[in-house]
Amino acid sequence: MFNQIAKDLFHFLKIPHIALALIVALLIRWLMSSTIPLGHDESYYWDWGRNLQWSYYDHPPGVAWLSWLGQFFGGSLLAARFWPPLIHLAATLVLVACTTLMAERSLSKQEAWILFGSTQLSPILSAGGIMLLPDIGLIFFMSVFLLLVFCLAHTKDGKAGLGIFILMGLSGGLAFCFKYHAAPMVSGSMLCLLWLRRVYFKKEFLGWIASVISGLFAIIPVLYWNSQHQWISFFYQSHHGFGGLEFHFDWLLRILIAVPLLAGPILCFMIILQFFNHRRNSLYIILGSCTIPLSFLLLVLSAFKEVLPHWIMPCIWLGIPAAVLAVVDQRYWRWNFIYGGFVLLFLFSLLAPVKIRNQLPEWLGNKPGGLGQITIWAPLVEYLEKINYRSAQHFSKQKFVCKWLTSCQFIISENIVNENNGSEIKYIQRDEMSQNICFSEPQIVSLRWYWVAQLAFNLPGQPKVLDFDPNHLSYYSFRDQNLELHGCRVIVIGDSRSFNSNIFYKHLDVYKVNHFKLRSHQDREIIILWGRIKANSPSMLWKNEDNLTINKSLVSEGYDSLDINKIIQNYK
Repeated sequence: MFNQIAKDLFHFLKIPHIALALIVALLIRWLMSSTIPLGHDESYYWDWGRNLQWSYYDHPPGVAWLSWLGQFFGGSLLAARFWPPLIHLAATLVLVACTTLMAERSLSKQEAWILFGSTQLSPILSAGGIMLLPDIGLIFFMSVFLLLVFCLAHTKDGKAGLGIFILMGLSGGLAFCFKYHAAPMVSGSMLCLLWLRRVYFKKEFLGWIASVISGLFAIIPVLYWNSQHQWISFFYQSHHGFGGLEFHFDWLLRILIAVPLLAGPILCFMIILQFFNHRRNSLYIILGSCTIPLSFLLLVLSAFKEVLPHWIMPCIWLGIPAAVLAVVDQRYWRWNFIYGGFVLLFLFSLLAPVKIRNQLPEWLGNKPGGLGQITIWAPLVEYLEKINYRSAQHFSKQKFVCKWLTSCQFIISENIVNENNGSEIKYIQRDEMSQNICFSEPQIVSLRWYWVAQLAFNLPGQPKVLDFDPNHLSYYSFRDQNLELHGCRVIVIGDSRSFNSNIFYKHLDVYKVNHFKLRSHQDREIIILWGRIKANSPSMLWKNEDNLTINKSLVSEGYDSLDINKIIQNYK
């Protein structure tokens, strides 16, 4: 069986120019990987790789393994995304093998190029091969799992070797270690295969047991970590997926439109058509049992929750072998690939840090949130370097006279002298400046999990950044839960919408505040605060305080200049 798969794969690579096209596609992905700024989730997963754990609050540990392996090549964009393009190429070759098993022959030149176009020019599938996301590991190991299931389905008389069962369990378990979406896909496929091979069950009993054991062995890290943390990752994902459900027809309509547009309309149509045309074929039944349950679940869920299109990407990917074998006029595929290529170029133009992005309309990404967010870090870091933000002078004793509180950098004091009938206010710094007793340098802090991750990646030297987010539990909550920060000097960097006067008044002695606006990002207001954590603050910063009062209006709506004034007044 495997000898035949190797021959079919070699035949595929011998098709004129196909191997060269795969190499070019790989190089283009590496090029894009080195130019497009990291998304919030990517920088977050990159930071996981610097502190490997058995598992994580948000996801299983698979993407952290990729991040850790990439950091052997340094801290650049290309290093962070080094492995996804290679894994995408490997998954493509495994998909070729799956397709040959479905066809029971080598692929023709026409079919080979359709498969190439479907995997390399589908916008959502191609972009997934660039980004450091759990989905890339999921599609690879699910492709391997599906290949092994197809091999078992082709084996007659219950003579399948024990090794195939073990590898099937391991690949399914490793897929689960990247994303929990693997659970319905693996279980559906295995139940379907068990039913199709029920007549051989007695002969293959040890094989099935071995498959289950090897699968459980692969997911031991996930189970162990969750057992030590009250199974919080599973609770989080269940709440994230099924908590707070509220029917919105427009959400369902959005996903029904977005998925075909991002995957390719012809590709999606051919996958569905092939399932109907071959509903009695055992391999198509297995493929359906693997992809349909998750697809159906996500489509139903999209009517009640905001489902992201890339969540369905693994189902589309595994459906490609069926679409490739469809007998259809090549003109339709050609237009599908041309469409996909243009969409990819358009998306890359939005994501790339080029000046043209700032000239785009707001709905195309030139806005404080969305796509505009990932281009904010370069000008922010440039400004921080300009003011030498880590210099000790920001913590030194100084006197300032400010005519307007919001027009200057200022020093907080206990003594306020009103001069000239209130037209001028003098601020004198406290005398009891505390020495740094916990760290050799001030700790960099931010106020949202994605700011922490992005600053950790983009700041020179890629320092460890602490998370002072009271509203969002994340990986950082577990990483930093045992830190003792009493008396530590901190540099707090964040956007004005994240600052909360109640929190800072309670936990910080502030020495200096600076705020400025990023003109390249619609005058986004950034605040930098130099201070010291009070001696009576909790070891977990302010995450675990049940009685903490948070001003929700300030958190959700953001601050203006008057709100900055409120922060100052709270320190008097």
